[in-house]
Formats: sequence, structure tokens, C-alpha cells
Amino acid sequence: MANQQSGNGNANKIKQKLAQKAETNPERKNQLSLQDYFERMRPQIEKLLPKQVSAKQLLQIAYTQVRKNPKLQQADIRTLLLAVMQAAELGLKPGVLGEAYLIPFYNSRTGQLEVEFQIGYKGFIQLLYRTGQVASITVQGVYEADDFEAVYGSNQLLYHKPNLDTEDRGRVTKYYIYIRFKDGSESFEVMSRKQIENHMRRFTRSKYEGEIIGPWKEDFDAMAKKTVIKQHLKYLPLSSEIREQVDMDETVRHEVEEEPERTDIIDVPASEQENGKNDEQEEKDDGSE
Repeated sequence: MANQQSGNGNANKIKQKLAQKAETNPERKNQLSLQDYFERMRPQIEKLLPKQVSAKQLLQIAYTQVRKNPKLQQADIRTLLLAVMQAAELGLKPGVLGEAYLIPFYNSRTGQLEVEFQIGYKGFIQLLYRTGQVASITVQGVYEADDFEAVYGSNQLLYHKPNLDTEDRGRVTKYYIYIRFKDGSESFEVMSRKQIENHMRRFTRSKYEGEIIGPWKEDFDAMAKKTVIKQHLKYLPLSSEIREQVDMDETVRHEVEEEPERTDIIDVPASEQENGKNDEQEEKDDGSE
């Protein structure tokens, strides 16, 4: 009897230690909260999900992204799950493929870490192909050593011959998007590096003490391609459905049935950094007008 009581006591101690470990493990704690929130909102979420994505798949994507990016563990659970849902609605996979991203950022208005949904430039290309009107899309950077010419007007022309005979092509001086439609028509947009850098400085909200950080610093090439695509989309005859999908880029959703919200400036003052409010927090980028 004494041995049985001793065994029960040891088992209880083990359970208590495991519970304490779960509470002190940010990833585990966040996953438990994510599961609870998901189950509570499951009926509403299932109504909005496309047929090809199940509720179980959505939750699994959220768990995968949390494991890959520890900063997502600290973010508001609602915005994390709803950002994943936005990706699912568009049929884009967040992650290394460049289709979409879940960006944790400190929202100075709400005073907490939240998750913003961003469409990558490859995601925009996918959305354009899905219109059924596009035959091919090219998005490229032009290097100093390349032969390049762009002419707008009635006799418009776009010519790009990469110089592959040299190991050093120099730096990228401009970016362009070229679209050939199934009806035989063509459309293109060219932006110089200076134009893109001016756009970056004017519209990015990923800053710390005035210095640009985040996606523009980590992958300028991808952000430059995204910028020239979004610039050109303004002039294309797209359906209202595609326009709505494009507008989901760089937004945060706080409730299942609310419209995605474009966030305000989130430049983090040094005083908050010193107070530990946003240690290891990743600022977000806008990149749109």
C-alpha cells in the first residue's frame, strides 16, 4: 500500500513537472493556445476556407510556420491563424517558395506583436496566371553588363539580352515585368533601381530608428520584383475578384469575418526596445502605395 502511494506520488510529481515545462515553453504554450482558438472559431473558419483546404490542413500549416519562425510564437494567436487562412483563401503556400509570407511585427497602435499576411512576387505571378488570360510572365533584373532597351508608345519595344559571357555582370540597374496575353497582346513595365529605392524609402514601414530593416534588407531582389509587379497591376484590366485578392497583400486580420486591415506606421522607438517590449521582434514591410 505504501509502495502504491509512493508510486502515485511520483506520478503526480512527473505530471506537475510536465505541466510546468509546457507553461514555460513558449512554442508549446503558443500551440496550445492556437489549438484552443482554432477549435472555438472552427465553424466560422470552415465557412470561409476554399474547398481544397481542410480545417485540419490549415492548423497544420500554422504549426509548421510556428516551428520555422520562433518569433511567431510570441505573436497574437488570432492574427497568426487568420494570416494562414488568408493564404489558404488565395491558394498560396507561406514559406520558402516565395508565394506568401507570415510576417511578425510590433503594432504600436495595439501594443502587441501581430502577424501580417504578405503575398510574395511568385504569389502575384500565380494569381495572374489563374485569370486564364495570361500566356507567359517574365520578371527580371537587368545588370550593368546586359544589353537592354525599352521603348513606350505606339511602337513599344522591350529588349533584354543578358551578358552571360562574363562572370561579373555588375549590379542590377533596373527591373521589369513583361506579360504576353493569350490574345497576342503584350504589356510591360520598367523601373530603374533608383525608382525602386525611392519607393522603398517612401513606403516601407520596416524601420528601426530610421534605418530600413526587414524584407527590403534581407531580400531586396524579391521585394524589387514585387514592387514592379504591383506597379504594373494598376494599369491592367483585372477583374474585381483579382483586385480584391491583390488588396489582401500586407494586411492584418483580427477577427474571422472582418475585412483585412492595413496597418499604420510601426517604426519602433528606442525607448520601447530598451524596455524589452519588442526584443527580437521582426518589423514588417509595406512596399505598396
